[in-house]
Amino acid sequence: MERIKNNIFFNLSNTMLKIIGLVCMTIDHLYLYVFANTTINVSIFRIVGRIAAPLFLFAVIQAMRYSSDKKSYIFRLYKYHICICILEIVLSYLLHSEISFNVIPEWLFTAIYIYLIDMIIKKEHIIRHIVLMLIPILVGIGSL
Repeated sequence: MERIKNNIFFNLSNTMLKIIGLVCMTIDHLYLYVFANTTINVSIFRIVGRIAAPLFLFAVIQAMRYSSDKKSYIFRLYKYHICICILEIVLSYLLHSEISFNVIPEWLFTAIYIYLIDMIIKKEHIIRHIVLMLIPILVGIGSL
């Protein structure tokens, strides 16, 4: 049992997970923007890059779990989302191609759903929070 407790993989902090995710994401983007148009088959870069999304999603879930001000955290995610949307628009205009690299909406919606589920569990305005949870689902079904 002592061997498991001293193992480095069981003592990773949230910051270390984010750094690992950042390295994996950088490797993925390196392939996407440098090697994608070459004859070199380096799909291992893409495979390694797929590790990043679950790590960042886990970090969002942990942040929602331990945050003392969940609304403020959600608002910060929203601000980051807006900033990246503006950056995408500017880069698309300057490079004359469509660029989309914003995964923050998925994290934002995850944080919002976690917040709404917490409010339902705490029995605060249950009907209102259930309706708020159903709105994105209904909009998604309606867009099909």
